[in-house]
Amino acid sequence: MEKRPRGSRSRGAFTLALLAAAFLLVGGSSRPRRMAPPSPQVSAPPAVKSGSYQGTWLYADRMTRLAFWFDEQNGKLKVRYQYDLKTAGYGDSGQDGIGPCSSGTGPGTFTLTYRLDPDGIVRGKMVRKWPNGPGEDDDVTESNDFEAYRIGLGDELYCLFKNRVRESKKNGQPVGEPLGEFYFTFRKVTDEIVFWEELKS
Repeated sequence: MEKRPRGSRSRGAFTLALLAAAFLLVGGSSRPRRMAPPSPQVSAPPAVKSGSYQGTWLYADRMTRLAFWFDEQNGKLKVRYQYDLKTAGYGDSGQDGIGPCSSGTGPGTFTLTYRLDPDGIVRGKMVRKWPNGPGEDDDVTESNDFEAYRIGLGDELYCLFKNRVRESKKNGQPVGEPLGEFYFTFRKVTDEIVFWEELKS
């Protein structure tokens, strides 16, 4: 995934400032919204064809920073996803779909697979693996399916995390723990690809 060329140095500086501000915003009407968990009484918003996936999409609050990068420049969608949870570690799919993650028990790996379906929805799977705690067997594997698509005027991204499960072994026996669904609304902040690494440099 290559970054979209910037037209000028001033535009690049403005984009970085915009991204930094988006991550710092934790209050007010401009803050990206974390929505309540889905329920039979709450239907998901409809997908729209307005806008494009191309660019940098963010969600941020006091405890959570999430980002999607979608690159459509070469005619085939490439996706990168990164999360930073204040109390539960971080993960980065990298530009090739596999990268590092961490938890309270040590470093692990994070894998992202995805496809763009004919209905315009990006569907895929996220898998995180990390060491189990003391006295436990093997690694912990936490996985979920996801669906992401544009809503509203095309500058917001609805992302549903579903079929979440945590799997491990205890005393040699497999243990599976179903986890609840949740979803977030991301905001597009630029059509450019601007990674977190740039904000830290």
